[in-house]
Amino acid sequence: MKPGTLKKVLTVLLTLVSLFLLSSSKSLAATRLASSTQILGTLSWPILVALENGYFSEAGLAVEFTELRRSSVTVQSVVANSTPIAIPAPDAAILAAKQGAKIAIVSVVIKNDASSLVALPKYRSVKDLKGAMIGTGGPGGSTTIAEAILKEEGLAKTDYTMLTVGSTRERYLGLKAGRIDAAILSPTAGFKAMDEGFLKLAGIGEYGKDVYQLVVGVNTDYAAANPNAVTGYVKAMIRANRWLVGNANREKAIDILVKRESMEREIGGRILDYLNKLGSLSQDGEISPEGMKQVMVLMEMAGLISSPFPDYRKFINLKYLEMAQKELGLRN
Repeated sequence: MKPGTLKKVLTVLLTLVSLFLLSSSKSLAATRLASSTQILGTLSWPILVALENGYFSEAGLAVEFTELRRSSVTVQSVVANSTPIAIPAPDAAILAAKQGAKIAIVSVVIKNDASSLVALPKYRSVKDLKGAMIGTGGPGGSTTIAEAILKEEGLAKTDYTMLTVGSTRERYLGLKAGRIDAAILSPTAGFKAMDEGFLKLAGIGEYGKDVYQLVVGVNTDYAAANPNAVTGYVKAMIRANRWLVGNANREKAIDILVKRESMEREIGGRILDYLNKLGSLSQDGEISPEGMKQVMVLMEMAGLISSPFPDYRKFINLKYLEMAQKELGLRN
């Protein structure tokens, strides 16, 4: 081999070794983080995007998610520091913080619940649900909003029965079997049911404006000791939502969801359109006084708290959100 050729080969090999070592050092430097949410699916689409697009990795985090099915359990996991950063419903986080638990809400991920109240074809309107049995996932959240919708249509709580059925899939199957008359269904199950002839009577997220559904909750001790990890996590979720909004990344976004949910692409597209229509994907993670007030109004309606409401500032910490927004150029 000629000296010049050998030199070129050695240069290439050294470059490859350097890149490998750099990649390895970055991997070793990544902060390992256990996180959780209820279910990794449609309503946690931003999580799937952040994982797929490497937003957590770019923030120096190696995040592993656990599905804990219920927000109350997700919050318990945060408080116990098992998953020190998680994505629960805000009411569960507020209840725990109100009782002195070490948890704070640091940003908003999803607003305006995209679930729907879907019924057997014989029910043509919300008013027709008098005497009906309605399947829900349990008290609070979308169930409380559904009760508010029913009340607006002139139905008292004694006019119908709210039955805790379980997961949205169990509610969908109960509706198909005729065991319940109506159900609150996630977008995936809701669109599927509507395609099969069941009727959408109301959209949960169409009631009110900017009603928080999912937030980032952190263990306050962990956050104080790991501010960069919390900021990086919040930044990744904001980036994911901003990537999802609109149609610029539509096909890849649907690919990501379909791979997880094993649904038809057409339904994935309809879900994305509906999320955009509702403004569900928080593009800045902002926590507003009005938004927190709405959460507590719904909590009061569910019998979880009573007025006068506590100061919402006791339940939030804006420090990490503000740092994330600055790093993303969303705040001066």
